[in-house]
Formats: sequence, structure tokens, C-alpha cells
Amino acid sequence: MTIAGSVYVACIFFLLAGLYQYCVSDLEWLAHRLTPFLTYVAVMAVALSYIFGFVAHRVIQMLIDVIKIVLGKTAKGNLAERRKTVKEKRGETLMEEMTIWALCSHRVHREMDFQYTQVALLRSLLPSSVLLGLAVGFWSHRTCQDHLQAIAISFLSFVVLLVFAFCRQNDQYKTIRTDALLVARTHPDYWTPILSPDHGKAATRVTIRGINFGKTQQNCAVTFGTKKDAPLLVWEPTHVILLVPSDLGSAGPVHIKVEVDIGKKGKVLLTCPPFTLDV
Repeated sequence: MTIAGSVYVACIFFLLAGLYQYCVSDLEWLAHRLTPFLTYVAVMAVALSYIFGFVAHRVIQMLIDVIKIVLGKTAKGNLAERRKTVKEKRGETLMEEMTIWALCSHRVHREMDFQYTQVALLRSLLPSSVLLGLAVGFWSHRTCQDHLQAIAISFLSFVVLLVFAFCRQNDQYKTIRTDALLVARTHPDYWTPILSPDHGKAATRVTIRGINFGKTQQNCAVTFGTKKDAPLLVWEPTHVILLVPSDLGSAGPVHIKVEVDIGKKGKVLLTCPPFTLDV
């Protein structure tokens, strides 16, 4: 983000220099005046590069969501429905990211971090380079009119190269992310839900936590001991909340199974750790 932020700082510098030329044509006088303060200017430029890099990264993410809502594949229905669809898709993406971080190795984490850093850098450099080209053109159109065409062609060529580099890097990141998600889903813990609490009496509120329960309860069920279709209160992709059924028999361990619909591949039966039924 610092690299992209430094480009934004350079944009501001050339823009101010261009504006200054309209007011005072003597830039050498300004250079002599700033010479004693170059250390402070350098420190301020570094600080601004961090700030602009971070802010630009977040703003670009917001703009991508706006474009998806207005022009993307989700441009059906009213604005509220499109916004909800994009939000749900973002939630699914974050859930997949959490699956990778929780179940993949540190080597996969480092590779994912590296690949995403490259994607984020190139994505931030694209708009910042365009703005830098416009700022340099604004600054140089009075002092370097003879070279203005060469400057424009140079910046345009650089932006085109950035576009190709971004597309290639983004495809590579998506490929690695897909492979990492497949590796994570082969981990035994991916299919092992967690109970909270793991003991209690009838009518106790029990939460089953996991990462692959699906969006809705449709075609899904929880078997609590001998009781199929246990009374459910909440069904979310990451957790299920239910009440311990009555008439389960004597106290002791009770097996819980969650039947999850995974679409075209059919259903998966998840086995939870035993729940201890208290008297």
C-alpha cells in the first residue's frame, strides 16, 4: 500500500506544482525556500504515502462493490436486493477465507498473503498511475509542451502493462485460493462441528458451531440421539441452535448428527462430539 500511496503523493505534488505555475512562474524560488525543510517534507511524504495507500485500498474495495451492485451480474431486481446479494457474496468469500486460515498450513498462508498483496498493489496502482499521468500532464503542458505527447504515450503504455499484469496476477491468486480451499475442505476438522455446551438437561439450548452448514435449513436436519428433526431455533452457515429434546432416555452420552445439503453433490452427515445428558 505504501508504493501505491507514494504514487498518490506524487500526484498531489505535480498537481500543486502545476497550480503554482499559474500563480507564480518562478519554481526555482520555491525550491530554494523549501531546501531547509526537505527532511520534514520527506517524513511527511512517507506518512502521507501510508495514509493514502490505506485509504485508497479501502475506497477501491467499496467502489468494486458499488460497480457490482450497479453494473455487475447482480444488476437484477431493486437496489436493496442487489445490495443484499453483494453482501451475501462477500460474506461467503470471507467464510471461505476463514476456512483457509483455520485449516491450511502456514506455508499456504504465506503464499496466499503474498499473492493477495500483489493483487492489492496492482489494483491500487491502476487508478493512481492514471491520476499521476494526468497530474504530470497538467504540470508539464506549460513547460514541456514539446514532450507532452511522448509523456502521454509513456504513461498510457505503462497503464496498459499494469492492466495486463493485474489480470494475470488476479487469475493466479484465484487459482491458488481455489486450490487452498480444496485442501482446507479435506481437513478432518472441516467436517467436525463443536458443541456448546456439551452437557445439560432436556430443553437446554445447545449451539453447534461449524463452517459448512449452508445458508438455510432447507433439506437439512439434526438428529439428537433417537430424536430426528430436533427442535431448531437458528440455522446459519456457521452455527445451528437447537433445544435438547425430551424423552431421550437415561442420563449419559448422546450422539448428535447434522445432515447438511451440499447441493448437486447430495447430502453430508456430520457427526458431532457426544452430548452428555444430565438427569
